[in-house]
Amino acid sequence: MIKTLTSWRGIMALVVVLFHYRVPVFNYFVPFAVCFFYVLSGFLLARRYEQQPVPRWRQFFTVRAVRLYVASWIALLPLAAIMLIYHNWGGTPQFLTQLALVHSYVPSKDYFFSFNTVSWFLCGLLLAYACFPLLMRLMRRISLQVKLVAVAVWMVLLFIVMPHASEQVRVCLYVNPVMRLGDFVIGMVLAHLVQHVQERRRQPSFMQATILELLAIAVLAVAAWLVAVVPQIECYSDIVWCYLPVSLLILVCALLSGNEGVPGRLLTCRPLLWLGGVSMEIYLLQMVAARLYNYFVAPVLGHFGVETAYDLYPIFGLLLLLPLAWLMHRYLMQPLRHRAEALKM
Repeated sequence: MIKTLTSWRGIMALVVVLFHYRVPVFNYFVPFAVCFFYVLSGFLLARRYEQQPVPRWRQFFTVRAVRLYVASWIALLPLAAIMLIYHNWGGTPQFLTQLALVHSYVPSKDYFFSFNTVSWFLCGLLLAYACFPLLMRLMRRISLQVKLVAVAVWMVLLFIVMPHASEQVRVCLYVNPVMRLGDFVIGMVLAHLVQHVQERRRQPSFMQATILELLAIAVLAVAAWLVAVVPQIECYSDIVWCYLPVSLLILVCALLSGNEGVPGRLLTCRPLLWLGGVSMEIYLLQMVAARLYNYFVAPVLGHFGVETAYDLYPIFGLLLLLPLAWLMHRYLMQPLRHRAEALKM
């Protein structure tokens, strides 16, 4: 386990949550957070199997698909119930496609941003898991140089095509699982690059590790700042803009694992590691916590004279979200994972 990446996973989950909870500064960081999760997923899976046989498709996909579907339904069903109670039903076709985790393939916001708005992410993961065994076999037959060239070509194509597409097309491509499969593959290539560098590098000093970590964070911060100040860089056409800073961050964390500098050691504190451990649950339940607060908690606070109840939505929504995420992780997702391991699925 790379502890710094676990902590970054928690931080990126909070970035997405605070963006959806309407904290303006996080508008510029959220594309990087979404890209980070896809790239990290490909990276970690490729690292796990780099010295092992390629997993059998049925065994590999079944376990991960079950976890994704269960996690998705745990968040979807309470939201659907709340929408029914408050006569805000999002539509039966939309509900069924989200239940099946295919709603991101439908080129309409009414589908991929319906009910649990953030669950479009799971559609991309599901496709990535379905393709992983085949991708892993292909990766082992291709040299690192060819992989890097292929990634460069993919980035250039995105850089050319995305800015010239209409806004509707850009949004649909942004959430489309086939498009996001490219992020996942970049993570797999990054795993090969880390292995290649580790075989040839010397152990950096504590000062060198600190400089490298600060550089990776600075590149990410500058890229987000450019998203904020350059009008030509838009939310749904800047996917390629995220690849370099996100890949650099993962690369540095992986290469310095066990030999961190100052930022890395700060990132390995227990609260951040805990946050990273429940990051998926935080991501999936953010809309549940938001609806619970807006429909049930805020009206009660307003009744007792708290006039700023809705203005405090980001703070109280987060305070409600974290325990919900822990409960889901502790009593639902962990037992499911242990059960799958016990069955040797």
